[in-house]
Amino acid sequence: MSATTTWAEQLCDEVLQNLPKRFQTPDATYRLQFTRDFPFRQASSLVSYLRSLGISHIYASPYLKARAGSQHGYDVCDHSQLNPELGSPEDFATFVETLRAHGMGHMLDVVPNHMGIATAEAKWWQDVLENGPSSPYARYFDIDWKPVQEQLRNKVLLPTLGDQYGDVLESGQLRLQYHDGAFTCQYYDHTFPLDPKTVIPILSHRLEELKAEFGETSEEVSEYQSIITALEHLPPRHKTDADSIAERQREKEIIKRRLDRHLQAYPKLAEFLQTNLAQFNGDPLHPESFDRLDDILQAQPYRLSHWKAASDEINYRRFFDINELAALCMENQDVFEATHVLVFDLLLDGKLDSLRIDHIDGLYDPTEYLWNLQTAYLNHFGRRVYEKRLPAPAESTNTDSPVIPCWTEIQPVFISLCMEKMGMGKKPLRQIRFGSQQADSQKRCALPLYILVEKILGPDEPLPEEWPVAGTTGYDFLNLLNGLLVEPAGLSEIERMYARFLEERQVFHEIVYATKLLILQVAMSSELQMLAYRLNRISEQNRHSRDFTLNMLRFALRQIIACFPVYRTYIGPEGVSQRDRHIVHLAIAQAKRRNPAIDTSLFDFVRDTLLLEFPPNLTPAQRREREFFVGRFQQVTSPVTAKGIEDTAFYRYIPLASLNEVGSEPVSCVTSVDLFHQDNLARFQS
Repeated sequence: MSATTTWAEQLCDEVLQNLPKRFQTPDATYRLQFTRDFPFRQASSLVSYLRSLGISHIYASPYLKARAGSQHGYDVCDHSQLNPELGSPEDFATFVETLRAHGMGHMLDVVPNHMGIATAEAKWWQDVLENGPSSPYARYFDIDWKPVQEQLRNKVLLPTLGDQYGDVLESGQLRLQYHDGAFTCQYYDHTFPLDPKTVIPILSHRLEELKAEFGETSEEVSEYQSIITALEHLPPRHKTDADSIAERQREKEIIKRRLDRHLQAYPKLAEFLQTNLAQFNGDPLHPESFDRLDDILQAQPYRLSHWKAASDEINYRRFFDINELAALCMENQDVFEATHVLVFDLLLDGKLDSLRIDHIDGLYDPTEYLWNLQTAYLNHFGRRVYEKRLPAPAESTNTDSPVIPCWTEIQPVFISLCMEKMGMGKKPLRQIRFGSQQADSQKRCALPLYILVEKILGPDEPLPEEWPVAGTTGYDFLNLLNGLLVEPAGLSEIERMYARFLEERQVFHEIVYATKLLILQVAMSSELQMLAYRLNRISEQNRHSRDFTLNMLRFALRQIIACFPVYRTYIGPEGVSQRDRHIVHLAIAQAKRRNPAIDTSLFDFVRDTLLLEFPPNLTPAQRREREFFVGRFQQVTSPVTAKGIEDTAFYRYIPLASLNEVGSEPVSCVTSVDLFHQDNLARFQS
């Protein structure tokens, strides 16, 4: 047996021996909404009282660093630290210690789908705005760098302005600023960095006057011109190869430091630059004075626009239609690791016990993400045990000491062994009792980490069996319980009274269809446009579909999404489940019935694409493009359904307001006592 296998088996045994000691199934949770008005210290003072009520776990709102003043914490801008507005690290430690002293644990609300970008503290987003496609974080966000609109090629549309761009510009609301070697554009509390190469016109403005004052060969001018030359040789932002990205990242920071040191050494140069900035910033009394500023802003990797332009032209995916929340590409392993480092540290340090995953349907591949969480937790746990087992530096220099394999050699063997011994194959898990400790021969799964997901299940919609989770956050149970309290005859009478009051009998499903069409036309038309553009590229790959125009494809997608009977499907390269196949066929059939004048081949093409039924002779790249489209399609149906039903239809159809809850269907909500007990029994057995 090799040293690598020996180490992997020993680490696996130790980790599996300790996992049950860490695993906790909450008996009762109590949610705490942390804000700067309710910080960790205040939460600590409530622990004793909550324990007396029988609470086993605190369910904490997101407490990673969010936008300053956030009242909810879902706009995380830095995943590597706790939110300082909630207290110091010592305050957090006291909170955890108080929980432990009372025999309590806590669950954290994790936000993997998106992050807050409306703050200069969102360093990843700021880097994208500074460097465009050449930013190392450009792939962290779902940005379409090649949209339909030519003017947005390699740019991000930023719909942040309160009025038309020209009016905002010429009123003097956009101001160039300089600080510590970097240039920015300030718009109220928004800070937009400038691409370093585009500030050359600012530095070069009135350069002849500078030479005349100091002398062309003076130190002041020579170094100043050298800095300009260095900027000219900076790799352009359209170069996205690794070497160019690394060079740009390195050199731009060196240039910033050089400029800052030079201006500090020569105050008159700093005054010269401030005068240039004032001239570029323009005078509201002279509109033509803003031409220079306009040129600078047009040269940026972003385009500032009126906020109303977002619904039509925005080219980055958002959380629903909130411009300040940009969606993350969690399917990118670098993004996953960067956003979960602190979470895993808290879990391994025993400061956190379990996770609640927010908006799981917003992810490209929820199944892959959840498995990634479970295996990454094992990986971090194993690595920590490995590092504790390493000999001290003095011992490791002993020539008689055995050679210890490095972690990168051990890791794949360790993970494989753990998954085998725990029965963690990618197979249906809902029939497996969560956290059960069974004999290895039974191949029952004892998942390492307790996870709940915020998943909205429609009527008769099961939780995907392949998800390695304990269950949902309970919308389905609450609706079942609420339905038990509804008297069928009384509800029928209320519905008749409601129809008489309106002087019409509404059909809930027709309202949902209309509201989803509305959402796709208004709030999320840009998401629909991006889908249609991707599908149009796919249609051009085959002679049987190339005649479908962009407008035709956009129309078909809008109709199909409006007819979608669930929040989303979970189709991917691993295959299409029978349930997902049925859902797609159902949506396509309804779209056809609602549009009898439309050629059915259009809907059939979309159906085949969504079901990954590839035409012959596709290249691997073309197959991946279709798989990518399906993933993005599934990410759109969920927010459209949520906004169409929860935010719109529920305000148009309200015979009995208590039935208009997330995941509920007001027209089929009555629960019999037998059904209630059957559902609870099924939940217990799963």
